[in-house]
Amino acid sequence: MGMDRRQITLGTFLAPLALSTSRATERLTGEDLVDHAAALARELPAASPLRLLIPEGSLANLAPVAAAFKKDTGVTVLTEEVPVDDVATVMTVRSLSGEARFDVALPPTFAVPSLVEAGVILPLDDQPSLRWQGPAPRSLFSLGDRYKGKTYGFQTDGDVYLMFYNGRFFDDADLRKRFEDTHGKALDVPKTWAELDRQIEFFHDPESLRFGGTLFRTPSYIAWEFWARLHAKGSFPVDEEMRPLLDRPAAVEAAEELIAASRFLTAGCATNGIFENWKEFSRGEAYCNIGWGGSMKFFRREESAIRDHVAAMQLPGGIDKRGEHFATSYFNWGWNYAVSSQAKCPDMGVAFALYATSKEPSVAAVRARDGFFDPFLEAHYEDAAIAEIYSRSFLTEHKKAMDSAFPDFYVNGRTQYFDLLGRFLDRANRGRMSAQAALDLVSKGWEQITDSVGRDSQIDQWRFLRSQYPPRIRSVLEESLPSDKR
Repeated sequence: MGMDRRQITLGTFLAPLALSTSRATERLTGEDLVDHAAALARELPAASPLRLLIPEGSLANLAPVAAAFKKDTGVTVLTEEVPVDDVATVMTVRSLSGEARFDVALPPTFAVPSLVEAGVILPLDDQPSLRWQGPAPRSLFSLGDRYKGKTYGFQTDGDVYLMFYNGRFFDDADLRKRFEDTHGKALDVPKTWAELDRQIEFFHDPESLRFGGTLFRTPSYIAWEFWARLHAKGSFPVDEEMRPLLDRPAAVEAAEELIAASRFLTAGCATNGIFENWKEFSRGEAYCNIGWGGSMKFFRREESAIRDHVAAMQLPGGIDKRGEHFATSYFNWGWNYAVSSQAKCPDMGVAFALYATSKEPSVAAVRARDGFFDPFLEAHYEDAAIAEIYSRSFLTEHKKAMDSAFPDFYVNGRTQYFDLLGRFLDRANRGRMSAQAALDLVSKGWEQITDSVGRDSQIDQWRFLRSQYPPRIRSVLEESLPSDKR
């Protein structure tokens, strides 16, 4: 009598999961989770159709998963696409209106904390299925799945940043000789941002239809590269008390160097969105670009001029106080299966999320040539069809980056922090103010955002995030903290 509808339906998970006493203590793997997830769905009361809100461009990834789920469970999955930058906003607005109109959604990983605080998505650990069998198949990067001790999403897209290089520039004997004559060293894959900037400037020759790069320079995306450059300078974005470090010399230098590099990019960089950026780099006239696995899929299309000439490598890193190089792999985006707090049947949403992130369905999703989900399970790197799409060399670099990536700013209000950062970096990049002035204003704005959302709560989450940085880069960043900020 005292149980609400959600409590009753959650209880239905217990029966199909209690297969045996010994089985109940095992952690399912991607090999066998798919069958159990389907069994869970079949045991639930009729909850068809399951409504799925997805980012534009991912339908090709989701279609084979939805078809397989329908075949195995009888449950129809209806999909609705929204622009990639608007998924979390649409989720929030609809939920606050009381008419979510979706059961499962794929928000960007960095939006999970804000969606939790707004009450838009459910904690998945509260479902008996997860308490029984442990997390879903372990993504190589799963830090963004959890917030304040609970799981709210299952990672389904390995969006770690990589640098892409046009092999024709490397292979040109004349250019290689000229570079060596100019700089007194052979042309090689840059290990630091300073080395990359030197190469971007060297290759830039618009009269020869040769450009240094197509790096993002719009207000929405300029902060991505700055985030990597900032860490390569040996700096966290904030200290342990969430006080910004953006007005410090390391951050200002990172911004100034980013701005200086802008002189040697294509003109389109100032306005290109994601897909326009990919198209421009695919023409083969630029030396480098920054991106992720979805970028590689696009660059390897039949119509791409660099299909057989593009190479993906680790992001440039930095040099520590001992003169040793350190890498700065950065997990920037990613999509997570999350269950709406207004789902018709939350249990079915969890069953679908488990199913979709298990081995066979997720392999089918990543194989989609026209979709942009990237490898995130070990099994993806072993699949021949996925290797043919991305190339073996790409998968090697991608897995290396996934294994050592530091996170995006996974705190409540992340979009507010980054919107402000991107807006003022853009102004500085356009020459409207100095980098120092821009970052001074950003720092003041970040303080206001932190106070408005709750400093104590932000401090708790940031300290957790900071503790989860890969050991090598964490040690460099902690060692470089100003003495008054440690």
